[in-house]
Amino acid sequence: MTALSLLEEILRGDLVGWRGLPSGVTPEAIRAELGPAAGTRPPGEAIRASRRFLVTVMTRPEPPKSVSVWVEAGRTDVAIVELDEPFVEDLEGTLPRLGSPDLVLTDRRFALGAQVRVHVWSRRGLGLSIAEPFEPDPAPRRVLNLELFAATTPESYLTAVDRGAELLPKTHPEPAR
Repeated sequence: MTALSLLEEILRGDLVGWRGLPSGVTPEAIRAELGPAAGTRPPGEAIRASRRFLVTVMTRPEPPKSVSVWVEAGRTDVAIVELDEPFVEDLEGTLPRLGSPDLVLTDRRFALGAQVRVHVWSRRGLGLSIAEPFEPDPAPRRVLNLELFAATTPESYLTAVDRGAELLPKTHPEPAR
């Protein structure tokens, strides 16, 4: 099984086999993996973990509808792939199969009516932002975001991958291009 064929498993909602983003993966390879229906916006600059990145957003007709590909400025290989609202097969069954996370971070993302915790399995190259509804809301937990990156240490995740606090919701859509 090739490293990129694992992205197929991620898109199907199976996270357990993921072992980190391999080196040398390009945005073009990610786009090819997403299929011909993926639309692509031109890359834009963003700062993350005190580093400058070019971020390409790819859209799909089915979940995850938005996939962001982060390439550090001056490089050609992908450092981080983010999937917004990905499909995760049996979240409550998947979490124990992943084992204990290396880190659980709060105040990284915002969701109305919920506390969001980022569960990070740094040695797997995997981060899940999970919205946990406030009591007494009976709604199930849901995945807001999935981060894929090269397997690393918890310390390196915090200094090289973590996006930091995002306490305010995005209330204005990005302008049309």
